[in-house]
Amino acid sequence: PATIVARCQRFDLRRIPFADTREQLRRVAESEGMRVDPAVLEQLALVARGGLRDALSLLDQLSAYATGDLTLEVARAALSLPSVEAVRGALDGMTRRDPAAVMALLSDVAEGGADVRLFVDELLVHLRALLLLRTGADARLADEMPADEVAWLRERAPAWSVGALLRLVQTLSEALARTRDAQQFQIQAEVALLEACDVASSAGPAVVVTPAAPAAIEEPPQATEPSSTSIPSAGIPPQPEVREPRPVSESGLAAKWADVVDHVKSRNPLLATLLGRAAPLRLDGNVVVVAFQTDFNRKSAESNSNRRIIEDALTRTLGQTVRLRGTLAAGDGSPNLLDDPVINFAARTFGGEPRRLPS
Repeated sequence: PATIVARCQRFDLRRIPFADTREQLRRVAESEGMRVDPAVLEQLALVARGGLRDALSLLDQLSAYATGDLTLEVARAALSLPSVEAVRGALDGMTRRDPAAVMALLSDVAEGGADVRLFVDELLVHLRALLLLRTGADARLADEMPADEVAWLRERAPAWSVGALLRLVQTLSEALARTRDAQQFQIQAEVALLEACDVASSAGPAVVVTPAAPAAIEEPPQATEPSSTSIPSAGIPPQPEVREPRPVSESGLAAKWADVVDHVKSRNPLLATLLGRAAPLRLDGNVVVVAFQTDFNRKSAESNSNRRIIEDALTRTLGQTVRLRGTLAAGDGSPNLLDDPVINFAARTFGGEPRRLPS
């Protein structure tokens, strides 16, 4: 109502441009007599993402942590900040399709004491900037990051497709939002970065499943009629018997699951780790249904490059061409009772509804 609106104050909040944040930090540091490296002020303004209060809070933490000059090394040690060089190195590695360099860099970030979540968050900022550059919506980038960083990204933007950037941003954003465990988050980040490197095409030659050669066909003996003149048979010789591959049972699928994981590990160790946490549920014709603990894991396994690796491993192990279909485990992390082949068979044979016994 107008009577309420007339008594209210309205504040339209907006993000403060990068240059203004950096300048305000410089003024505060100068007034407090702090000796701060300009690169530190730039890093704090970049991490604050337009929030002046956050930037001032980070500067206050640094002043309490260090007694001397506030250098970039001190700031990174105190706040577990990733270096811009590390973020640039990851982007360059993915641009070159160099998974070894990307994995080594991510390992160095973790072992060097930097927060992997902050590193991925900073990487997302740069990926978003690349996306804006590729779509021509980069007019406001100068308000969000240094001019030299924008110029560096502009040089590399043509090497990225919009689709690849969208997939990587979506995958990393979902991992940041859903995953709290540090080790699991690092694994998911590694899988996402490897996928961006198109590791399926660079990890080695594709596995080709060669069908078994057909058995030699023995010609049946020619039947002769008891007559004085031998007449060649004009009949059509019998067709060779085609033997269908023996279908794999559901229990056989579970028994061979470790072999499937081993095949995947030879081509993509991180994908094998993800697959080792999943469980094969059933075999629907030529479709293998696999339960994953999280929706992120399911989407990672069903991505085009990873799906090919898993389906190749399944085909080699099971001896028949199969396809992968992922599903989520039950809410408590365990598969549905009817997904167990033995319980499913018993329920179909004897009727009734299976129930889980209380522990």
